[in-house]
Amino acid sequence: MNPFGLPDHQLAAFAAPPLEYLPAGFNAEAVDALAARVTDAYCGVGVRGFTFWEQPGLDIVSAERWATLVAGRMDVAARADERELTGTLTTSWPEAATEVFAGYQHEHQSWRSDTPELASFVSESDQKGLQEAADQGLLMSLRDNQGFAGLAAATIAPLFGRRAVCMLDMFLAERLRGKGLAPAIQSTFLARQRSGADIVWGHIHAGNLPSLHTAQKLGRVPVQQEYFVSLSAP
Repeated sequence: MNPFGLPDHQLAAFAAPPLEYLPAGFNAEAVDALAARVTDAYCGVGVRGFTFWEQPGLDIVSAERWATLVAGRMDVAARADERELTGTLTTSWPEAATEVFAGYQHEHQSWRSDTPELASFVSESDQKGLQEAADQGLLMSLRDNQGFAGLAAATIAPLFGRRAVCMLDMFLAERLRGKGLAPAIQSTFLARQRSGADIVWGHIHAGNLPSLHTAQKLGRVPVQQEYFVSLSAP
């Protein structure tokens, strides 16, 4: 059995190209051939490159790794780190994103200024997206004695034909980072959500190593990788 609790033959059914769930088989030669066709088709347009999705870990010099799809079983992730957080943080499930957005936006912008090496890999959630999470009961707010301390947000989005929760955002204020709290907070979020989903997944940029490490600690594994091939002149 794989990390999603699906038999191999059932998972293999999702490899059909029209479904675009699982890789069909790229290699360096195929990428070079595709690059030549794209260059020819868009000659004079100034196309900077193209992306494609494949299995993780391809060793193709011409391709950069971008987003990674990491997924795993909800029950495993929900109990991966069961540390009690109540002594440090107060959690709540706001019905309105306006309750957290101002604090979140302020802290996120401060983080982007202080962490330029990661800022290009992590986008800020907008208020509409956080409200959609709240509407599904998938927005958890964190507070401490200094006020807003972070949040976790997700949405219902099927994966491999299974009801699933897709993580949209997992953010901690500066004063909470570097303490190893992220896995415990995400486990708490997943244990308390009531979506009825049995899979959790999300897209994480390959350069966002802290988030990738957190996901892997919760039993999520890389399933697909987005690769970018530059067509710009060296």
